[in-house]
Amino acid sequence: MSERLSLAFGLKFEDLYCRHGLARLDGCFVEVLKRRNTELHNRLMAGRAAPDELAAKAYSDLIVELAAELDDFITALFGITREVEALRQRHDTLAPLYAVKRLFVQRRAAKKYAPDQAASFDGQALRAELEPLFGGELTELRFAERVDAWMKAEAEHAAPLDLAARYAAWATHTAQGQHWQILLQKSLVREARPRRR
Repeated sequence: MSERLSLAFGLKFEDLYCRHGLARLDGCFVEVLKRRNTELHNRLMAGRAAPDELAAKAYSDLIVELAAELDDFITALFGITREVEALRQRHDTLAPLYAVKRLFVQRRAAKKYAPDQAASFDGQALRAELEPLFGGELTELRFAERVDAWMKAEAEHAAPLDLAARYAAWATHTAQGQHWQILLQKSLVREARPRRR
């Protein structure tokens, strides 16, 4: 490997393996936090000074709020800002997929149409009806993006939402639908894989 790995903040990898180095690392984090978020820095210092006085809820809130700051610090420490940003963008792209699976497929479609009803649906015919509404081939991400948009204006999209719900119930409750979903998921994984340069 021709590139030498290095850390930010004047730290060396050896610092990660000794108490003195870890104290320096902590000092760097505290300094960065103080510049970025003085109020959170002060709460951290107060909590460190008197940990027994910190209520469980306040302790939990502090940890949650520090997580984002620590995430940014570690990203800067290892010089991986570009890679982390690429992962965040990929996550943002897939966000509708997670929301629609939870809010529409699991909570609505799978409950509205029981397994015996779903078994009577023609999944391929439903797919053929949905694809023109989606503007192309039915993929998991396209399904999620379109359903997410329809759910924001449900009154105007009641019929397509019901069509999507029947397809989602078929895909969830039937063996053929589950097999089809596995194929769609594999294609999504291939699409989401970062391109090699």
